[in-house]
Amino acid sequence: MANYTNKQKLLSILVSYVLILFFSTFESIAEADTGEPFNGSCPYKTAVNVDGQQVYLWQHVFEDGTADLVMAIDEPSRSFQFKRITFGGDRSTGCHFPILSLIPGGRWGWHVAWVSSEHGNAFYIRVDGDAWVSSPPRKITSIQTDFVELTDKVDRIFLKYRSSSSPDETKIKQSLDEGKTWEDVSSESTSTQ
Repeated sequence: MANYTNKQKLLSILVSYVLILFFSTFESIAEADTGEPFNGSCPYKTAVNVDGQQVYLWQHVFEDGTADLVMAIDEPSRSFQFKRITFGGDRSTGCHFPILSLIPGGRWGWHVAWVSSEHGNAFYIRVDGDAWVSSPPRKITSIQTDFVELTDKVDRIFLKYRSSSSPDETKIKQSLDEGKTWEDVSSESTSTQ
């Protein structure tokens, strides 16, 4: 009977440890960004990497007041740490990245696109998943954009976007080289005439 009691104690300790780890992970996420993207005030995106781990993309306001995009992988075995992927952001209050898109780039990293509230243009970067190094942001559109979405299909990446002045037309760019270059493909009409 004493052996059964020891198993219960061990199980109780294990369950307590898992709960502490679980809740401390979510506290770390909230503390990492002072709760901004996780309380609904600014958008954020999540995706799952090739190892099945949850990945987060959101706007973070740094100590100097600069708002930039950051990413993090939720790894229970390590403390939750985010990495800055854009630099030179805005210091005014508000959501500077109102529209975000995030998809895995195979085993090497991530494709990230967003619309800038300052310019209204869509931007794109590649983020190396191991080193957390990002390419310089590339402006994808020169027009006011109110929608952006990344998708992939076999050996291509597609970036769909919509002009604020033409809400019934979605334009599509594609990349055949993992986001290094982009070309116009087509437009889709979303009107129901």
